[in-house]
Amino acid sequence: MSFEILEKDLAGRIGRLRTKSGIIETPALFPVINPVKQVVPLSDIADVGFNQVITNAYLLKRHYGDLVREVGVHKLLNWDKPIMTDSGAYQLLMYGKVEVSPDEILKYEIDIGTDIGVILDIPTQWGRPRNIVMLEVEETLRRARAALVKARVWDPEHKMLIVGPVQGGDKLDVLSYSAMKMSELNFDIYAIGSPTTLLEEYDFLTIMRMIAVVKERLPPGKPVHLFGAGHPLILPFAVAMGIDLFDSASYVLYARDDRVILRDRTMRLSEVKVDRIPCNCPVCRKYSVKELMSMNKAERERLLAIHNLYVLWEEIQEIKTRIREGTLWEYLEEKAGGDARVKSALMALRRGLRALLKVVPDESGRVRLFT
Repeated sequence: MSFEILEKDLAGRIGRLRTKSGIIETPALFPVINPVKQVVPLSDIADVGFNQVITNAYLLKRHYGDLVREVGVHKLLNWDKPIMTDSGAYQLLMYGKVEVSPDEILKYEIDIGTDIGVILDIPTQWGRPRNIVMLEVEETLRRARAALVKARVWDPEHKMLIVGPVQGGDKLDVLSYSAMKMSELNFDIYAIGSPTTLLEEYDFLTIMRMIAVVKERLPPGKPVHLFGAGHPLILPFAVAMGIDLFDSASYVLYARDDRVILRDRTMRLSEVKVDRIPCNCPVCRKYSVKELMSMNKAERERLLAIHNLYVLWEEIQEIKTRIREGTLWEYLEEKAGGDARVKSALMALRRGLRALLKVVPDESGRVRLFT
């Protein structure tokens, strides 16, 4: 695995992550692809500017089985760029069980030619008793150790990068323990799991605290992924705290509910009080709000999903620009504006960075605001 950090500001970095199907420039967002029913064709996702996607190996195995082994996941999806696969942990979180073992899904991810594969961990459910969460974290760590041993046998040339998820949720002491133990294992990429509930509630303060706890424990030179983060309000804050990779289905989930992502908020299409969505993407240049509202549901969902992807892509470009300019903190202050929830995240980020700089000063970026 090769991860080269090119530029830094605060704890945010622009980097180059090398995979067998190409280089990913970080920070990067992986649009979630449903392998059974995809609202937006992958050709349209590529046209927006995304160089990488994530799909679900568990769903691939259930619906297509050995066919994906025969043709490979890239040919099945008709996508020659980097592909990341989740292991079924999301289904485990939502439904309580999956019909596959950790070894089976790891072997399947390797066999189908995944570029980046996530082990089958146990994601932390919100509201679970602390003692149960600790037991689940220990099981995730056991699976993590076993996965690295098996991967050396099944993938001796190390073609697939492996992700080690850190769990514990908002129980920060458990999360810190999980990160410390996971950092002792040589994963290519580390990930912070299960913030979906917090993201839905716009609880950015807790998310910043979680990231700060994990980043203090993980190896500073390795890329870190935040699962499920896909809104422009949270992306620059997470990057400033040292997150390199994201994935999200927000673009299509919001579109399904006629919600429009903007750089500083989310609106229902029916709430837009002007003729056109305030956006310069191809969808918004071509169609008025009235035209979108009059379309059939499927076409409107597709177009709104494309719009949402453009907004997310533009946000990532803005973050990279700010890192290169050294103005990421100023951008965060602009983002915070008059929103108390975002302001609280900004203050938590500042405290977290102060702590992080004491642990990994070589990865700190610009530090004048925190000395």
